[in-house]
Amino acid sequence: MSESTEISAFEHYRQVLARRDAQELATLAQIKRFNECFYGDAEFREGLLADPEKAGELTRERGLDLDPEDIAPFWQNGPMPRLEKEALEGYPLAQLWTDWISELLKFREMIRQGGDSGGLNPAFDAWRRRQMARLGSELGNHADTITHSVFAFELSHGCSMGCWFCGVGAEPLAGVWAYTPENRQLWREILQRSQQLLNGSLQTGFCYWATEPADNPDYLSFIADFHQISGEMPQTTTAAPLKDLAWTRELMDMHRRHPSVPPRFSVLSTPILRRLHETFSPAELFGVELVLQTKGTLVQRAASGRNMEAEPKEEGPLPGTIACVSGFLVNLTQGHIRLISPCQASENWPLGYRVYAEGAFSDAEEFGDFIQQAVAEHMPRQADGLPLLAWRRDLAYEPLPDGFTLENRFKRHTVKGQPFLAEMGKLIAAGRYSAGEVIDRLCQGGADFFGVQASLQDLFDRGRLDDEPAPVEPAQRRAS
Repeated sequence: MSESTEISAFEHYRQVLARRDAQELATLAQIKRFNECFYGDAEFREGLLADPEKAGELTRERGLDLDPEDIAPFWQNGPMPRLEKEALEGYPLAQLWTDWISELLKFREMIRQGGDSGGLNPAFDAWRRRQMARLGSELGNHADTITHSVFAFELSHGCSMGCWFCGVGAEPLAGVWAYTPENRQLWREILQRSQQLLNGSLQTGFCYWATEPADNPDYLSFIADFHQISGEMPQTTTAAPLKDLAWTRELMDMHRRHPSVPPRFSVLSTPILRRLHETFSPAELFGVELVLQTKGTLVQRAASGRNMEAEPKEEGPLPGTIACVSGFLVNLTQGHIRLISPCQASENWPLGYRVYAEGAFSDAEEFGDFIQQAVAEHMPRQADGLPLLAWRRDLAYEPLPDGFTLENRFKRHTVKGQPFLAEMGKLIAAGRYSAGEVIDRLCQGGADFFGVQASLQDLFDRGRLDDEPAPVEPAQRRAS
């Protein structure tokens, strides 16, 4: 891991849990459930806001042993208030929750920053950091929620759920990858090869994508192998937590015994949310993130996949993507692998991720060969690895007397400070010159070679230059 701290993101999460005593964890679990009701259950929220004096009664009806007055700053000023530190004074429980969320946000950022190969594969690490920088410019603050995990393994082909809002356009379920002796051996060899090539980045991986984990009867066996080889339990997101309660409880127990990344339940309706709350206590669901997809939810959906053309709801969908992998999307059922990275969903990339390369494999050797070839062909370390220099398509270029600006709906980048930058901006905007040609032209005009080269490299590393691959043909636009 490249994170400067000596512990991994996952160890940080375990320490955050260990630092809190049983009473604090129980209180946090109560607050978490209150928030799930408030954000995901419109009837509860509207009743609370319409008659705050009945807040305690409404809360008790949902089985909560929590005085809502103790966390009043979170709800009395309406949904998602912006709270200054002073607003929490006199509310120790509200401060307890705020501190907890701050630790989880730090955990997420540690995965983002420390989720590469730790120097084992410098070209891959530089490419992943460049994708992170690009997306931060492309999507603004929304990009902060994306961890840029390195591996996503699909253990099925398609998905049985058919969610109308699916951000990665999952196809109907067409088959699963069984845990046969042959497949188990291949699976473990693939995980081992992933670790050999990209080190600890395997720990950021997970075993679903445009799939429902519960569709594969052997899913829990596969993730047990993942934990044994990588050292960490992969995150699971399931939209069917009530389908087989024995399966769900076993999944939750695996995460309790090996805490690393909390599992997630995608909650598709208010009745499902209420059934989950009836089935599991606040303490049982404390280690599970509920992704609230209910009618009237305050949680916005990203405009990608099937949700791109959906009728806007309330404030409308978020810009962008639900894709979270800068690395390799692998379908074991088909023996198919892609190098991908998140992007703003568009006509070219309606599923919210770019496809840089794709191929097939039948064994771990071919799987590893694809990774090595993808790194060699699509991850140049320097700007001169691009055939021609151009600005990213989402950035509007504007010349300045002493430099230039690059702007989209989220970010405005101003580049100044060197006498050659104005001309550099124009040459890149033309989209006709290689890095060598830009350097030659500027140096012929009297610019310092090393200064020009450093400026170009900085623009490249920050993801300002266009490295977008050719779009996938419409017939090939599929989730796996």
